[in-house]
This record gives sequence, C-alpha cells and structure tokens, in this order.
Amino acid sequence: MPETFWSFERLGVLDKMRNSDFIKKLSVQFVSHSGKESRPFFFEKHDPRENSQTWQVERGAFDQMLLDNAAEKGAQCRDKTRVTTVTFEGDRATGVELGLEDDSMQHVAVRVVLDATGLSAIIANRLKLKQEYISPFENCGRPAV
Repeated sequence: MPETFWSFERLGVLDKMRNSDFIKKLSVQFVSHSGKESRPFFFEKHDPRENSQTWQVERGAFDQMLLDNAAEKGAQCRDKTRVTTVTFEGDRATGVELGLEDDSMQHVAVRVVLDATGLSAIIANRLKLKQEYISPFENCGRPAV
C-alpha cells in the first residue's frame, strides 16, 4: 500500500494528499476468514523511507481531487456527462457517444479510451474479456489502530 506514495508523486497530487483531511495510515492489520487478527504491520519498520505511509481516502473526495488534478494538467474533463456507447472499428475503440446534461448526444472520436466503468466493464464485455474472479483475500485487510 505505501507504494502508492510514488504514484501520487508522479501524478502531482502528493502535496495535496499531505495537506488533505484524509487519515494517514502508517500500518495495516490483517484478519483471517475465521476472525483471527495478525499483528499490526508497521510500514516504517520494513521500509524507513518517506513512502512508509499511505492514506485512508473518502472515495468521492479523492476522485474529485484526481479529476481536478487532471484538469489542472490539461486534460479535457466533463462533468454531468455519461458515456452511453463506445464505438469500435474491429476490436479497436475509436470513439464514444456521450449523453450530455441537457439529454443531447455527442460523438467524440478518440485515440485512446480508458474504461472506468467499474463493474459495468463496457469494453471488456464488448470484447468478451470479462472473467469471474473471487479473491480469497477479499475484505481481509484493515488499518491497525
């Protein structure tokens, strides 16, 4: 988890994370399926560099921080807009159909489509790439106090 520190640095949000109200995490503790708790794992004991911390984020605020950061760096960001369809030429995504706030539609040709639809997985479903996976470690980590 602390390795996210370097991603935050590359994205240019490290100072924003440091100055945020997000809870700083210095350790983690694991809980088995039977409920047995591990000893806390303190990041700094195993890697004393500055990256031996991470944050517990509130997802909406964190997503907004990343969106604002992308816009500050020149990305064209759209709010109150949804992708209704990804257009393809063969197996290559070449554009998107946008549903705008006023209920109109707009086609945008693109070089790259990043599918951030989560469980909807528009592109993975279209290309029949989606696979069922259940992690044996699902919900077994929690921050140590």
